[in-house]
Amino acid sequence: MFFVLLFLEVIGLKDLALESPLGAVGTSYDVDNYAGVPNKMFRFALLACTYMLINLLQVLFNYFIYTRMISDPINEFVDLCSVCNVSVLLLVERQHGYYIHGRSVHGTAETDMYETAMNLNKERENLTSSRGLENGSSLQTFHISIPSKFRYQYDKIYYPLKMNRGEANSGQGGGGRQNKFSKNVEITVSAYTTMRNFLISFFDHTFMDMEYFIKDRLFFEVLFDMEFQEPIENAVIYNDPMVTFDGNLFHGREFLLMTFEILLITMIDYGSENFVFACILTYIIQTVMGFIRQSMGKNNLVRKTLVDERFLL
Repeated sequence: MFFVLLFLEVIGLKDLALESPLGAVGTSYDVDNYAGVPNKMFRFALLACTYMLINLLQVLFNYFIYTRMISDPINEFVDLCSVCNVSVLLLVERQHGYYIHGRSVHGTAETDMYETAMNLNKERENLTSSRGLENGSSLQTFHISIPSKFRYQYDKIYYPLKMNRGEANSGQGGGGRQNKFSKNVEITVSAYTTMRNFLISFFDHTFMDMEYFIKDRLFFEVLFDMEFQEPIENAVIYNDPMVTFDGNLFHGREFLLMTFEILLITMIDYGSENFVFACILTYIIQTVMGFIRQSMGKNNLVRKTLVDERFLL
């Protein structure tokens, strides 16, 4: 917002939206010239182009400089999963999603600072096995297509938890507040333990009737972002070296957010014909929506991961 106001108000690009054949930057500050009146369509085009150009420069800076030379939050998250010995299954559709293989090559993450540093040093010197799902591979991110029987078992584990939430929302169930809390904790921990054991057994090839195999996506599968093979009996795991799961996170929604912000700020300016007011109101709306998004995202994370809210920082 600062740079938008800088270019439009301070530098004076807003004068390009005037209905005047002599319209140029700085025209409105020249009292000897006829400045003309602002044109709504010109203002819309000028504001949208300015906002889009600034956002594009930010994206290019983030992609080519920040993530390559300073910090890459997505790959750092994958590394954190390995250090913490946590794998992530992200289902964006009923039978399709993403998998991050975060199993620690050291067997456990419950160590002190010294042992953790020694383990990381062993990895740096190639004295341990690779982090990847396949032997000899370091790739940890995948697409995954699961068969219907996998999804059936997945839903079956979640079913008692959903029933308990339905009773809590409808006010059914007897007992005091402490009894209800103990029951909720017991059901949640039971579902978490069962789900954890089920997923570990699946990725360890324990189920003879529910296996998986790993392959690369075909050129047209990558081009159209779809899979041609249906997971009828076994799951299919596709290598994902481009780490595309970030497209389903808030981190990967830059274009969608930019489009929304452009429409919002231009709509406000269309009604007010004031760039300063439009930028300030857009910033306030962004702040409020960010607070709502964080609160709802936290609740969604608690519900989907079966982790107590008090453990989320």
